[in-house]
Amino acid sequence: MLWNGGTGVAKEYRSKGVGKILIESTLSILKEEGVDLATLEAISNNTKAISLYKNMGYLIYDNLEYLTLKGKLLQNPIKDSNRKYNVERVAPQQIGQLLFYKTMNPWQTQWQSAKNGEGIIVKDDSGNELGYAYYQKIFNSQGRHLSTILFQCESKPDLTDSEEIVYFMLGEVFGDFKDDIIRTIPNLPITKSELPLTILKQIGFQTIAQQVYMTKEM
Repeated sequence: MLWNGGTGVAKEYRSKGVGKILIESTLSILKEEGVDLATLEAISNNTKAISLYKNMGYLIYDNLEYLTLKGKLLQNPIKDSNRKYNVERVAPQQIGQLLFYKTMNPWQTQWQSAKNGEGIIVKDDSGNELGYAYYQKIFNSQGRHLSTILFQCESKPDLTDSEEIVYFMLGEVFGDFKDDIIRTIPNLPITKSELPLTILKQIGFQTIAQQVYMTKEM
């Protein structure tokens, strides 16, 4: 799988076929390299770009939302869990080895994008892996915590307590929400990550951008 991190055409050269040439050239290179799946994102209201990608064989795999929650909250939105989970602190690349890791999520949310990030794997008392999250905290030169980026927060599929697990992991990532910081979640899939999206919006995260996530089998 290969991710297209961005394709753009200068304004004065748009509607002249330049975008098509760029995509055709890119796809040709991917075929030569033996890539089996190509992915990209486009702003949801950029109908011209989406139409071009569709004409080149891309299909919409999911819709994405960019979420943010700024500032401290007066009350902790994390529900008290009836169960206690065990937390293992790991590097994001270790999470990429989990069998239920979401490899098909957009490239901005993959562990490779979590430079200097932190990760957690939640387990039960028997050591079974129940969920994971990885994130990055941003500090200024004086050491003040400015923001936290959450890349993925997912429970293992088909668990009866998936909602509890996701809430628990969000508490591990964001604490009690009393820090005056910016919290962001880039390009969260609406369908494939429906539970985390629902919970984040219940907590108070707002959508500030929407994109389509497109794929093409080579």
